[in-house]
This record gives sequence, structure tokens and C-alpha cells, in this order.
Amino acid sequence: MQRQQSFSSTFLRDLSNLPTAYFALVMATGIVSIAAFNSGFLLVANLLFYFNILAYLFLTILYSIRIIVYPSAIKADAADHAKSPGLLTFVAGTCVLGSQFVIIAENYLIATTLFYIGTAAWLFLIYMVFTVFSVKKMKPSMNFHWLLS
Repeated sequence: MQRQQSFSSTFLRDLSNLPTAYFALVMATGIVSIAAFNSGFLLVANLLFYFNILAYLFLTILYSIRIIVYPSAIKADAADHAKSPGLLTFVAGTCVLGSQFVIIAENYLIATTLFYIGTAAWLFLIYMVFTVFSVKKMKPSMNFHWLLS
């Protein structure tokens, strides 16, 4: 019983500190998968594609739980100039996965759905990030995270 309690407390602690940029995994894996497909490495491309679907679903579930359980942590991340641009990796990962569905699976329905999710997320996140930063008294300095914007 104590071991299970220890696991759940560790999971919740780690979930509260989940970095904002983990969807970069989906983005990068998708790019490599598309490159493998275009180079004729179909097995590699398909394996990475299916891995990417699982990674996307897993991360979506984790971040959804984090939003529900730790809404204040999400708000703090959104207000942090170093962490908030990492939220945009969700947009990139969503759109790259959609590209995989077009290029590898030729599934335009799922790709279109991911396009709309990515577009809506981009509109919300990009304006949220810039609004939060523009109303801050202390303006953030530029760093590499801003390249995501």
C-alpha cells in the first residue's frame, strides 16, 4: 500500500513540474519520420509514425491531467517568459503529426482535425503569450525560447 502511495505522490509531484516543451518530442519524431518516408525507409517511417501517435496521446493526457489537477502551475508557466514559449511546441507537434497523417497514412480526416486543433491552439497560445508579456511591468529578455514564437 505504501509503495502505491509513494508512486502516486511521486507521479503527482512530477506532473506538477512537467516542462512545457515536451511536445517537441512529437515534433522532432515526426520530422524524422517524414524524412525517413521520403528517403524510402518505410519501416522506420511507419514505426516512428506509430510511436508519435502514442507519444502525442500520452502527452495530451498528461497535460490534460495537469491542467485539471494543477491549474495554478499552468498559469504560472504561462506567465513565465522562459517557460511559456514552450507551450507552442504543442502547436508544432500537432501540425507535424497532421503532416504525418497526410504523407504517410494518407488520412486527410485526422490530418484536417489536427490542423484545426493546431490552428486554434496557435491563435490562443500566441496571443496569450504576447499579451501576458506586454502587460508585465518587467519586460522579459530575449532567449532561445522566443524562436518558437
